[in-house]
Amino acid sequence: MKKITYLALMAFVAFAPFMFTSCYEDHYYDDWSWRYGYGRYNYNNQNHNQNQNNNSTIEAEGACLVGTWVGEMIYTYPDEFGAKAQARFNAEMIFQLNKNNSYTEGVGTEIDTAGSDTQTLSFTWYIDKSGNIFVRYDATGKTFKLDVESNAKGFYLDNNSFNGFMVAQKDVEEIEFNFTRRGNSKRSAAKAKFKTDTTNIPYKLVKR
Repeated sequence: MKKITYLALMAFVAFAPFMFTSCYEDHYYDDWSWRYGYGRYNYNNQNHNQNQNNNSTIEAEGACLVGTWVGEMIYTYPDEFGAKAQARFNAEMIFQLNKNNSYTEGVGTEIDTAGSDTQTLSFTWYIDKSGNIFVRYDATGKTFKLDVESNAKGFYLDNNSFNGFMVAQKDVEEIEFNFTRRGNSKRSAAKAKFKTDTTNIPYKLVKR
């Protein structure tokens, strides 16, 4: 009997490291997982995990979003005759928390520049339980959606890069953007890289 007990104890000691290692690896959404980004490239590829839509996931996305982003935008909109028109401009987009200090919603400011022309737009933003980001401009009430599930017109977000599409819910409008994060150093000089051919798109501002 003592011999059987001894053998069982030795077997447990031999396999114990594998048991604890397996339990640790089950924590898929630890802090390190966020370095791979969000949006159509990475965040959307994690749909197999049942915990994707929990509060900690969405708050981590919001924490990554908060800050100042700079780059270029291409705005597609209907002109006065209803025809498709486009404009491109530099933009600085600042995402902040509101008084609730929740990482799932907040306020922001967008500063657009084209040559000597500039415009400043205020907006509110929030992230729904699926990870979609919504931006609502205060002056016009237009709401643009950043769709986490879209492969064609989704978005990508990590600590340094934020790019993709913002698509209006009602009007035939969309904004293609490519941003880099601005820290405490000088404004980023990174050149935006768009899928769209920008050669013939006028460099100007359009109110929205």
